[in-house]
Amino acid sequence: MDPCALLTKEKAASIANIDPELVTVKEPVKMKNPLYLTCTFRWDSDRTTTVKTALGAMEVAQDNQIQIGSFKLLDSEKIKQPFPEYFDGYYKNVTAEDAEKFDKKLQEELAEESETAKKIGTSISKMSLNFNYKSVSGIGDRASWETSTMGTDGHLHVLHGDVIFSVIVNISDDVNDSFDVAKKVANEILALCN
Repeated sequence: MDPCALLTKEKAASIANIDPELVTVKEPVKMKNPLYLTCTFRWDSDRTTTVKTALGAMEVAQDNQIQIGSFKLLDSEKIKQPFPEYFDGYYKNVTAEDAEKFDKKLQEELAEESETAKKIGTSISKMSLNFNYKSVSGIGDRASWETSTMGTDGHLHVLHGDVIFSVIVNISDDVNDSFDVAKKVANEILALCN
């Protein structure tokens, strides 16, 4: 599946209310797993973001973008529960208790590994607390809006039948602006699927 076939540059620009001539399209790298196929629409902005590195923090330019893809075909044989229940369980807020349980299980699995591997596992467990999910009604069979304390982009995950796809939008320092655009993009994609 080519995610760029689901949304034209002109339609993306229209949804974002910008001139299509300002938009560049990054075609997906051809891969067998559709989970890694994305189509990205980018245009310049005057925004910057702070990136933390081992050498300290630095300001870098922050392009505007709309990205669609990450298609996941659900298999009822493997999931063994109704797809809406699976979706709700996957895209949910993680409590500190959940993160602690996950870390404990991960540490058990990493018992024979190095201390560095164990520290990385704990970092991953704690990172899950940085994500916030909000259920969104009226889009697909289920939808969830994901934001993070680590950035200004938002991810709209949508369940339609036996497929989950994502729309990632970063067009403003106000995540609500990105949310509005993500909903419009998702509805464009869903209109093609019906």
